[in-house]
Amino acid sequence: MYYVIAADGKMHGPLTVDDVHQWLAEGRAGKYSRVRREGETEWRALHAIPELMPAPPAHAPEGATTVAMDAPVLQKADAIAATYLARGVTIDAARCVSRGWTLVRGQFALLGTAAAIVWTIIIALTFVPRVGWLMGMIVNSPLLGGLYYLNIRRIRGEPAGLDTAFAGFRAVYFMPLLLAGLISGALTTVGILLLVLPGIYLAVGYIFVLPLVIDKRMDVWTAMEVSRRVVHHHWWMMFALALVAALMVMAGALAFGIGVVLAVPVATAALMYAYDDLFGG
Repeated sequence: MYYVIAADGKMHGPLTVDDVHQWLAEGRAGKYSRVRREGETEWRALHAIPELMPAPPAHAPEGATTVAMDAPVLQKADAIAATYLARGVTIDAARCVSRGWTLVRGQFALLGTAAAIVWTIIIALTFVPRVGWLMGMIVNSPLLGGLYYLNIRRIRGEPAGLDTAFAGFRAVYFMPLLLAGLISGALTTVGILLLVLPGIYLAVGYIFVLPLVIDKRMDVWTAMEVSRRVVHHHWWMMFALALVAALMVMAGALAFGIGVVLAVPVATAALMYAYDDLFGG
């Protein structure tokens, strides 16, 4: 028997192996979901327990690999996105910023310090000759994922410390966050290079990919599709919120660079309030 932290972020169980297989098929759990055996205390990624991973279909027809892999992922993402959209949540950009300001004002020592450390590392790597860009590609997404996770936990009133900002480097999160950042970033860049507008659409649509990976333990493709499909229904408001967040940071940078120390954590918290409105609970 097993206990599983599913896509809703809650612990469920005890479940049989067949139950877990069914949850995977329904999208309620993914291969990176945390799992522990009944009677044990150690949590592991679901894919690390072979018996919990369904066997691949035998004798798949030649040339059918893409369909066999893509269709279930899209169906799973569609089902998960539909569940969140059924809540009928609306996003208020101004209220997200207001709540972000209140959160940071009350917990600036933690959230301000975490944002300063994370962004100092990200920016510093851009000045490292030759290998800085490569190092940035490797660590930026885990850093941002951890920073988002810290804000999410504080928004929900859950315990979190400065170490939470580096949770993205834990083994269970690192590779999914790295791949999520690389793939969503690559698709967004291609969209911008080709026609600009598709790139802008994807940049906003994929805004919650990293939080979904680290908070809901979704696999990369599911997180990308769930983020895009849910944000699609709130695209203009999320675009407005992202634009306001960017303008806040720019204004802070122009204020002799001092204002950015406050603007960055407030902008981050505002985005995560929107995330929690859509995907929390």
